[in-house]
Amino acid sequence: MGRIDGKYEIVQELSKETHSTLYEATAPGGELVRVDWFTIVDPSTRTLFLKYRTALKGSESPLLLDVVSKPGAYYTVWKTTEADPIENFLNATVKDVAAVEALITLVQVLTEQGFAVQDADIALLEGKPVLKGLKFQDRPIEEVQRLNADFLKPLQSSKVRPTKTPKTRAPRPPGRRLTVWGWLPGLLFLTLAGYVTSNATREYLNPPVLQVPDVTGKNITQAAEQMVDAGFRVAVVDGEEPGVGIGTVIEQDHKGGTNLHVNRLVTLTVNNPPPLSVPKITDMTVGEATRTLQEVGLKVGTVTTSPPNDLTLPKGSIIAQDPEPGTQVGKGSTINILISGGKRVKETFLPTLKGMTFEQAKSEVEKAGLVLNKVERVTSEDPEGLVIRQIPEEYKKVPVGSPVTIYVSRAPLANPPVNNNPQVPVGPIPQPEPEPTPQDNGVTNENGNGGQTEQPAPTEQTEPSSGEATLLQFPYTFPSDLGQGVAELRVQDEEGERTLLKAPDAAGMTAEIEVEVKGNAVFNLYLDGQLVSSFER
Repeated sequence: MGRIDGKYEIVQELSKETHSTLYEATAPGGELVRVDWFTIVDPSTRTLFLKYRTALKGSESPLLLDVVSKPGAYYTVWKTTEADPIENFLNATVKDVAAVEALITLVQVLTEQGFAVQDADIALLEGKPVLKGLKFQDRPIEEVQRLNADFLKPLQSSKVRPTKTPKTRAPRPPGRRLTVWGWLPGLLFLTLAGYVTSNATREYLNPPVLQVPDVTGKNITQAAEQMVDAGFRVAVVDGEEPGVGIGTVIEQDHKGGTNLHVNRLVTLTVNNPPPLSVPKITDMTVGEATRTLQEVGLKVGTVTTSPPNDLTLPKGSIIAQDPEPGTQVGKGSTINILISGGKRVKETFLPTLKGMTFEQAKSEVEKAGLVLNKVERVTSEDPEGLVIRQIPEEYKKVPVGSPVTIYVSRAPLANPPVNNNPQVPVGPIPQPEPEPTPQDNGVTNENGNGGQTEQPAPTEQTEPSSGEATLLQFPYTFPSDLGQGVAELRVQDEEGERTLLKAPDAAGMTAEIEVEVKGNAVFNLYLDGQLVSSFER
């Protein structure tokens, strides 16, 4: 059925309460035990379990094998030894004085930790009351005191006898008679034992009443001294309260100003949250680390930046932390971090990419430790798909990781085919028949065509020459993000490349462009001699 805490093999489930489940299990040694497993889900149930543990340990029960309280594992282990029910002892006419005193002490221990005897499983083992189990029950302290006092009241009127101590007796001499001097000491002892037990019970039930001081908000040392000076005993349990200093009293089970019998126990809850395990935050950014630490109740402390180095972590990443991951620290502790100052700057260069294909150029860019981030297609007479220009220029030193732009040739658009054949009319164009004239009387005109007007021959159509100049006029605005430096706008056509406009810090400036070009025109924008962009007109 499974194991409890990796040690106890579950045999069967015996019972189930709100916060606990009782199992019959086998211990590592093979003996049969009872394991009471507790579900601790919040600080209040955790504080109750700490009181529960104190009560169990204070009972000094020989049947209690272990009490475990660690994160994720809260349980008790009990022997399965058979014992007589306590009811047989309570119903007895005459009770053993030592057993009565032991029962009173056990009830007092339960009362001090806030548990009623009705929630305890008490049995008689070898003539002594012992604790066999205890329910995880939270009751008001006033109810606990009333229930336990009612339980002890019948013991005031109980008849008691001295505890029998087995010993070897010498044989009685023959003929010896018991006189009054022989039985009187025993009678006196029995009477005294009954008197002492009765007085002890009355003293426990009716001690003087004093006022409990209010020690919440004080350091535990000061609070304990004040409580002891006021006439009370002190027990301390751990608690958790955000925003309160470690070691400060955050709660007391008997509120300040209430009345309580002298020498009774007052339990103080001290802010002492359980330790937290520091998570691993290296390789994270400061923002990611801050959120991770906040989720577990920790926070970022001192942030130190390292100088640039050869590490592969990018700038701003955490490369070390103090304390180390897995260290146990208190809630709210700070974790100091060291972040990367970035990679040490290295320089590289590109060879000539001109004439390479895109894939070849991309491979050379990556070998140089640079990043190909832009590819421009430019109309060119060069073969299709080859690099014709690059930024940065060949063999110019630039930082590792810098961007690279390449310009790849694109074939020009083909002109429409030229028809060199003259246009021939499909047939004669019908003409209105002219009125007869004297000259038409069978006489031919000078052309010898009998007076008919000669039709002009169709003319040959030809394409305009590609060498003709074209005038381009348009406004041009320099990019607003051009940056500082000398901007230069050039035009490239069939006659080559020439400068149209040159100006320093020209970002956002607008100029009127007027230029004659032949063939296709490509306009190139340079900044301090480096090509920035191109466009066609």
